[in-house]
Amino acid sequence: MMQDNKTRILSEAEALFKKRGVRDVSIDDICRQVGISKRTFYQYYGQKEDLIVDVISLGIEKVQKDMDEFFDAHDAVGALLCISELATKKVIFIQKNKMAEDIKKYYPGTFEKATKSRSKITKDSLSAFIAKGVEEGYFRNDIDQHATLKLMMLTHFGMVEYYSDDFVTSGKKISRKAMSNAFIDMIRHMLLSPKGWEEFDRRKTALGDVPADQSEVQDK
Repeated sequence: MMQDNKTRILSEAEALFKKRGVRDVSIDDICRQVGISKRTFYQYYGQKEDLIVDVISLGIEKVQKDMDEFFDAHDAVGALLCISELATKKVIFIQKNKMAEDIKKYYPGTFEKATKSRSKITKDSLSAFIAKGVEEGYFRNDIDQHATLKLMMLTHFGMVEYYSDDFVTSGKKISRKAMSNAFIDMIRHMLLSPKGWEEFDRRKTALGDVPADQSEVQDK
């Protein structure tokens, strides 16, 4: 029963935080939603921030699980094709939401720790992805894997920042889809070996997509 209550508190709190933000959700709101007293709530959490930390931790665990399952389920070319598809749907960025915005504003220390944890998961997953591709022969074996990983991380998170309200830019902002496609194109040119390009284009053709023309690239 104790564990069940805590699970329900976490689940309902996460739903409320995502819908309304952290600031506008009180402990009373959570208790009403779960159907427990504040006394019961305080058996699990001494303050609201403790609950926020647990909600974030669960989210990070899910990110880790999802990324592990994704990269385990695909070879390097398959993963790159899936990432390309996600890019066209504009979902390869960390999406803004009220909960994240409030945590960043009102609980900066907690937000910073969460950001570091997510960055480490991304780094470890991409590092394994690059190494796997090289081992399979789909990625170039002459690349500096550490430098390539660093460039991918900097580019990805720089794009996330570009679309946040904190980034000040002049002129017309480039569309998310255009940025996503350019990012994927950069990755393909950095990583794919001739074997990788052949397999990538073969699978794209099988999916009904027009394969990338590499004649100019390979002649240079």
